[in-house]
Amino acid sequence: MGPHQLTPPKLGCLPIRETVIVLCVLGLLFSAVSLILQVHHPLFYVVFGLLTNFFVLFGVVKKNEFVLRWSQHLCFVCFIFGIIMVCIFPVVFSCYVSSGLFVHREFYGIESLRKAQHLGFYEKTGIESELAIGEEAERIFNKLSKMRNPEKEAQNLFVVGIMAGIFAQIAMILANALNYMEYVMIKRFKEYVIATNELERAQPLV
Repeated sequence: MGPHQLTPPKLGCLPIRETVIVLCVLGLLFSAVSLILQVHHPLFYVVFGLLTNFFVLFGVVKKNEFVLRWSQHLCFVCFIFGIIMVCIFPVVFSCYVSSGLFVHREFYGIESLRKAQHLGFYEKTGIESELAIGEEAERIFNKLSKMRNPEKEAQNLFVVGIMAGIFAQIAMILANALNYMEYVMIKRFKEYVIATNELERAQPLV
């Protein structure tokens, strides 16, 4: 390292540039896998994750001041949105689990499979076995439903809903903390790039 070169920034013991690159690559892989496997995430979030991580990755790799500046703003917006979601989503998810909808969700597709069978689609799509499995699961569920104690079940769902809300809140707080850490790293790296560019411009031509 020359006498006129700045030391690359770190966050604690983590080198900022390399850490952001790793986070962006992991984000791109997660979004790509979600898109390929058609995981139950809204398409907007998947596409937004792909574009955001690629945008940040480009700015960090190329040390582009303009892209880094907008990446910083974008991460800050995501952080603010994350704070709002921390206040809302755990409550909604807790109510969703407590209502029993989370438990029954796996049986919602049975009617769609039956309609497809009546229309003859199973011959082309091979969903006959899926329908049989779904109907068997429905029979077991109905049998268990007759044996259940509604009051006890309501109590259990309430407890499970509370626990689900707590876990969801912890997970979202950790995720938002990661967003804030990435925001800080991008901000520091942007300042490093600006200082490096100014230093290079200030050096006399030989």
